[in-house]
Amino acid sequence: MPNDTPDVGTRFSGRGQPEVPMAAPADDATGDRLVAPSAGAAALYVVASRLVSIAPIMVGRANVGSLMDHTWIRVDVASGSYDVTVVGPHNNATRTVQLGAGSTRFLEVTFTDDVRPVYRLEEVSDDAGRAAVLAGKRVQKIK
Repeated sequence: MPNDTPDVGTRFSGRGQPEVPMAAPADDATGDRLVAPSAGAAALYVVASRLVSIAPIMVGRANVGSLMDHTWIRVDVASGSYDVTVVGPHNNATRTVQLGAGSTRFLEVTFTDDVRPVYRLEEVSDDAGRAAVLAGKRVQKIK
């Protein structure tokens, strides 16, 4: 059964290629420094190294932005438990993460190489997450 959830935040270029709103260059550069979250908050990074379509990301019930190949988003939240969801072309995948004050966690959007790709969210190590952030571009967060 196809997923009828719209690709929120998706734009199309004049060449017909889907795009997502990218962060300003200064915000992208600031993000590459991977600064610690502010007092009492936690930092959640969602990264995508290889995707077959645009993937909207939700934290709780809030759509925070959309990812595509070699992109990432950072969401600063209060400590607590959060359901993080990726909206894929054929499925939605959700992972619950527990975030403590001062913590930084990394989730990666992956997919199966089937005819109908199935999206997944997997927690990755700090080293792998940081490498994906440094290799990618920051997308604009929906406010």
